[in-house]
Amino acid sequence: MRLSFKSFMVAAALAACGCSQAKPLAVASAPEPATSPAVQPQASAPPSASTPVSFEQAVAGFPGCDLPGLYIDLETGQPASPYFAQHGLAPCETTDKLTTYCIKERFHGLPVVRMAIPNTTFPVFALYFDADLATARKSLKRALGSEFKASGKSRDGIVPELLADPKDGKRSILVCTKEF
Repeated sequence: MRLSFKSFMVAAALAACGCSQAKPLAVASAPEPATSPAVQPQASAPPSASTPVSFEQAVAGFPGCDLPGLYIDLETGQPASPYFAQHGLAPCETTDKLTTYCIKERFHGLPVVRMAIPNTTFPVFALYFDADLATARKSLKRALGSEFKASGKSRDGIVPELLADPKDGKRSILVCTKEF
């Protein structure tokens, strides 16, 4: 069964928040892990566990869906980015594909209340904003020069897509994913 990109994005967002039993797009062959540090080139060495990492640093690559440190290490079961341990974050929800953290942070002026990262090779990352879609679009346009609407680049995982939260019209979700 092949879902439309929009359906896939909504299913991924719902799966991330545990709001639905929606299934992600089935894949004929397993893709390379989208977030594996061995696969993703890095401009600089990743911070060590002792180097303080801010939220801004942890999600700095979100506008380009370049998030090499945001995933759950399959060997340790812990997030690869030291940001989570340094800030004492524990998951508030875990599904078979995503681990979600309830947080109180800001992303280019928008309040972030949840962040979902993959705990498998399923390449989905999400920031949940406590701001409606129109407010989030306006803020992101001002800060980053994009409203992050659906596009070929968002389908290819080059940029995220901003969606209305299907469970709460007063919230929105910025999602990075790749369509296979």
